[in-house]
Amino acid sequence: MNIYREAILSHYHQPKNWGRLKNYDCQAKMDNPLCGDSLTVYLKLDAQKKIKEIKFKGVGCAIAIASASMLSETLINRPQSAAQKMSERDILGLLKIKLSPIRLKCAMLGILAVKKCFKAGVV
Repeated sequence: MNIYREAILSHYHQPKNWGRLKNYDCQAKMDNPLCGDSLTVYLKLDAQKKIKEIKFKGVGCAIAIASASMLSETLINRPQSAAQKMSERDILGLLKIKLSPIRLKCAMLGILAVKKCFKAGVV
């Protein structure tokens, strides 16, 4: 098995930052009706609008969960603006594999939920 697929399975079976924050500034849920994936992201920001804490929960395939796990590690201590600028290319860079358009929707759930928090203007 290739090392990148092993990393995806590791993040799927033992996701980083899994759970729900008790005191969060924002939460947002995203669903992928094509496959049934559903993720909720919780964010806590510091005074400089850096992501102090991030957690997520939900149900989904290995790509959806692993992508959200890798994303959560990437975003801690990063400014809100960095998260808002993340693209499909950035998410694919975390996963290091090629994905079909349907699987790309799974991979994007986490970042779309993060951006939904910021778009709501709550934080």
